[in-house]
Amino acid sequence: MAAKRGMNYLGLLGRYFPRYKGSIGLNILFMVLSSIFSIVGFTAVIPIINMLFGVSGESIELMTGPSGSSLQDYSDFFKNNTLYYLQETSVEHGVGYGLLIIVVFIVATSFLSNGCSYLAEYFRIPMRVGILRDLRKELYDKILDFPSNLLSKDNRGDLVSRTTNDVLEVEWCVNNTLDLLIEHPIPIIIYLITLFSISPKLTLFAFALLVICALIIIVIGRSLKRLAHKGQSERGAILSEYEETLGGLAVIHSFNAEKQASSRFEIINERNRKTFRKLNRVLALSSPVTQFTVSTVLAALLWFGGNSILAGGINLSGAEFVYYLLIFHSIIAPVRGIAKASYSIRKQIASLERINKVLNMQDDSKNETLQLDVTSFSDIDSDVPAIEFSHVSYSYEKDVPVLDNLSFKLNQGKSLAIIGSVGVGKTTAAEMAIKLFSPKNGTIKVFGKDISKIPAANVRDIVGYVPQDAILFNDTIFNNIALGVDNPTFDDVEEAATKAGLHSFIMSLPDGYGTVIGDRGSRLSGGQKQQIALARAFIKNAPILILDEATSSLDPATSDSILKVIVELMKSRSTLLISHDQRVSGIADSIITLSRT
Repeated sequence: MAAKRGMNYLGLLGRYFPRYKGSIGLNILFMVLSSIFSIVGFTAVIPIINMLFGVSGESIELMTGPSGSSLQDYSDFFKNNTLYYLQETSVEHGVGYGLLIIVVFIVATSFLSNGCSYLAEYFRIPMRVGILRDLRKELYDKILDFPSNLLSKDNRGDLVSRTTNDVLEVEWCVNNTLDLLIEHPIPIIIYLITLFSISPKLTLFAFALLVICALIIIVIGRSLKRLAHKGQSERGAILSEYEETLGGLAVIHSFNAEKQASSRFEIINERNRKTFRKLNRVLALSSPVTQFTVSTVLAALLWFGGNSILAGGINLSGAEFVYYLLIFHSIIAPVRGIAKASYSIRKQIASLERINKVLNMQDDSKNETLQLDVTSFSDIDSDVPAIEFSHVSYSYEKDVPVLDNLSFKLNQGKSLAIIGSVGVGKTTAAEMAIKLFSPKNGTIKVFGKDISKIPAANVRDIVGYVPQDAILFNDTIFNNIALGVDNPTFDDVEEAATKAGLHSFIMSLPDGYGTVIGDRGSRLSGGQKQQIALARAFIKNAPILILDEATSSLDPATSDSILKVIVELMKSRSTLLISHDQRVSGIADSIITLSRT
């Protein structure tokens, strides 16, 4: 199971990495150079100890060339002749001059090492923020294609949490993944190669200790993912509670239910606090345990190496052993970085899995093989029903049907009203006709074709739909009316607004059609919102019109004027009317009544 999760995690991020292969290559190159310059800088400790402090009186002879063709031979050649030069310089100009050369050498290699480290990060940043952008875009596009039945199953607050909190966690996960796969392993590999070249025996001992350290890290990190997954789900519940409270604040106030709402939120909030308390305590434990473990490894290495050198089991001078310890000590930081990244990824992988669940949600588009080719009303065969339901059943919850064995026909050019009490499935039937939901049983046909085999966008192209609750966006009136219309003209929008009885009101506004209506149309009345929703259907000029309580929010005078326009539209369209208003159902050619099953 752990391996599968790891594959899912790497598979999700791995889809984005190829787009940034150039950045990855440059990042790796400069990390390698940074590590090499760091090791070269450490070599300065040998002449400092051997010559400047008189630890070794050995005279170094000049080499005319490498003793062989291996990398080690060239390294020995470079090290020997560098020490020879420093030895001769110290004899000729004094120890102080040799010390100055070494200081300049240390500063130069440090500059090169840190400069390359910066360039490695410089080329990593576009990859880090780019992957986050790509993931956000894919999530947003996926949400736009979400089938409504999937949205109804998932808590909307939890979905918001997945696209906000979880995505932010993924940004850190990408960063930690790059640390885990590139930034920290590269210096560790280079340092280990160098340590093996100095003393294979000592390095094998050190490597065995590092493996033990890694096992401790794995053991500590097991509970992080479980707690993180639980915590993120609870955050989704908190967001959902905020959303419900803001949406129903007027109702809460009107019933004096503030205490009840506060108590309900307190329970959810407290549960999340306990989860993150446990999570952060485990996370806080990881760093000191890792530091202690690595320090113990270093102490064991000092004991083992020191005794081996004293006993003659390892052929290293005191200066070379100090050089070795310096390099090994430099491994501690990237090892600790890997441990930290590993702990964090275990926490963040829960967010990745929650996001992956959204990205992997499937709709019913596999069988979409047909296409409705309706470019004008004249293209339609008048003998075929505009909409036909055959034994359609649907339920939001298992074994709790909303619609059961519903059958009806809406003939072309005719109108049909669906009436019934609240909760009998009138709106569900309308939404299934435009493929927002798919029936559990039965078939729905539009112009004689089964819509389960037709792309949803194609079905919606030929239907003008006015929902019961007008959904508006924080944009101009013009853009809200022209929603979904390609290249709309001002005349088209004005005509639609006029038919919806809205033009005079719009022209009374200082910015007219350019007026921004606020979040969810907060600057408009309920009736004005519904009129904009009607105007959308009018500008679409579709052969089928579905009106779900289209006049429910209008005052009597406006409702009467809208009814006249609807009557005119119904003369050339097939219209499905859903309403409690007897005046609306009264203009339909036929009526069906739904009742609870």
